[in-house]
Amino acid sequence: MSAMWCVRGKLHEQLVNLPQTATDRLVGRFGAVLYGLGFRVCSRDGKAAKVGNMERYIQTPDGASYAIQDMDGLTSSGTVAAVQPQCDTLAANILETAKTRGWKIAAAESLTAGLLADAFVRIPGASEVFLGSAVTYDINAKASVLGVDADLLRAEGAVHPEVARQMAERTAYLYDQPQYEGHVLGLSTTGVAGPGPDGNKPAGLVYIGVSIPAGALADTRKTVAVKLRLSGSREEVRHLSVLNVLRFVTQFTASKKE
Repeated sequence: MSAMWCVRGKLHEQLVNLPQTATDRLVGRFGAVLYGLGFRVCSRDGKAAKVGNMERYIQTPDGASYAIQDMDGLTSSGTVAAVQPQCDTLAANILETAKTRGWKIAAAESLTAGLLADAFVRIPGASEVFLGSAVTYDINAKASVLGVDADLLRAEGAVHPEVARQMAERTAYLYDQPQYEGHVLGLSTTGVAGPGPDGNKPAGLVYIGVSIPAGALADTRKTVAVKLRLSGSREEVRHLSVLNVLRFVTQFTASKKE
């Protein structure tokens, strides 16, 4: 199992001292990101403290990442017209933050099929940060292009948290160049856009992945997958998937400032 780091300082005080209902909300904003990246909240004696909804997090087989089972702080519904301005604002802020930190951004997309890339390239100056997106809509392409585990895809299909996690991590490596020194933020989307289910997986079930470069919160790259339950038309689900990727990355950058 990977090492765990204790959250200290201002964020620690916020998490430990707030009432349960408040920590539930705060975990959605801060704790989800930190716990998913291998952090935990510790009491003053250094022992792990149970906070908010952290018990809903599931360790993946590699022992290094977690699938987030709630949507605190994310968005489950909304029209395309309402979502697009939010995406524009978030994407612009993420690009500026990445530029400041010397990061690049790469994506791997399934159900969004280029919409995540579009969210970034709509913003002037995106080429300074955004490298590209591998649209691997076909399940076999996820294995052959990105290198997602073929056995996992055969057993679980494309709509699975570990698939999203691997997509995000592999696209970061795919687009990396020696001059970037591994400082590539990897993003991914996979899910069921609808209108109907895909086998036993309902429309609106989406997993998004985020792979954080080494040095951001730990010495090694950390990658997480987030489970979404979205509602609306096919296009609304696809746009909401993009919005929630951007929201999650924004939450991470906010938590890092703490």
